[in-house]
Amino acid sequence: MFKRLLMTTTLLFSLSLADEPLKIGIEGAYPPFSYVTPDRSLAGFEVDLANLFCEKMERECLIVQTDFDALIPSLNSKRIDAILASMSITDVRKEAIDFSNKYYQTPARFTVPKGSKIEISEEGLKGKVIGVQSGTIHETYMNDNFKKIATIRSYRNLDDGMFDLDSGRIDLIFADVVAVDTGYLQKEYGETLEFIGPE
Repeated sequence: MFKRLLMTTTLLFSLSLADEPLKIGIEGAYPPFSYVTPDRSLAGFEVDLANLFCEKMERECLIVQTDFDALIPSLNSKRIDAILASMSITDVRKEAIDFSNKYYQTPARFTVPKGSKIEISEEGLKGKVIGVQSGTIHETYMNDNFKKIATIRSYRNLDDGMFDLDSGRIDLIFADVVAVDTGYLQKEYGETLEFIGPE
């Protein structure tokens, strides 16, 4: 009797969870994948993808704007139920969360003020201030390879890093090519900033 009651309670609990909106964490500061519109709503490729997934699952979803470096902690603390973000699959991250198959992959590249004569080499980057987004593989790569010769400055989002680059507070940004190109160089920073060096 107790076992049957326990099974019924578990089933009811599962059904009640299915009625709750699925909370999907999306950054909202990584155009064109996710960004905040002038009316303060979230838009972008990953928002569209989340809506499509929810439609196909016939499930009500709630998109929760979450800083990139807070996505994994939010998932593990059950503040959100899933992450939909431009998050590279790494061995370290796989120890904390499970991943689906990747849905795209893009290269990274440096961005500088136009006319900069910076050479992308150990000697050329010596003493430079390089911006990266906190919690990304770009931050890890810069810290692993250039921290001894350059200052690595981490930003909560790419918006802040691009603003500082354009304002002359840092020398370079190292980030995803698609996000920088579509989200910034094809928009307000196209006249003042440019890619440099190889992908």
